[in-house]
Amino acid sequence: MRFEIAEYQINYFSSFGHIEFQHILPMEHILKWKNLEERKLLLQKPFLAKIVASLTRTPKLRMLFEQTFTATKNIPKIFDEPRSLEEISSFQDVIAGVIFPTFLTKQDLPPAPFPQELENVLFIKPDFKLDFKPLFASHHYTLLTFGSHRSIYIYNENDPHTHDLKHRGYVFGDALSQEDSPMFHFSRL
Repeated sequence: MRFEIAEYQINYFSSFGHIEFQHILPMEHILKWKNLEERKLLLQKPFLAKIVASLTRTPKLRMLFEQTFTATKNIPKIFDEPRSLEEISSFQDVIAGVIFPTFLTKQDLPPAPFPQELENVLFIKPDFKLDFKPLFASHHYTLLTFGSHRSIYIYNENDPHTHDLKHRGYVFGDALSQEDSPMFHFSRL
């Protein structure tokens, strides 16, 4: 799938810290997202990474992590106030976040800037503060975070998942593997 980004869209993203693109995520991807094996395959595809690379003018990047938000009453305290990806990430050199719904009901849509329709995708800069609490309601949203191709795993007391990579053998200061964190390189942006 080819998606062209205009200069004014790059400028908007740069100035305001976020941009939503409508109807860019194919419904077939959303339907496959619930299957873990299909999800792993989708994450290897460069479509969303290419948009991040274009918006940030970063030809080499890697996907750092995926977080799925579902209904819970146990919202981590860190989300009591708006936070940026830089504040809540256990990775150095975060470049951008990508947020999209995998299931929506019209009764309880989160407020803007979160996507209000399936197939819509929100891109955010790492310093853009966002109120994540609405994502912990009955919505199913996914956050993908992209970083520099040289990003490393760091300690961040604000990240509720800061120790998760230790279960895969990582220690703070480690570079990320291609298997755990796919790298993308685009020669033309």
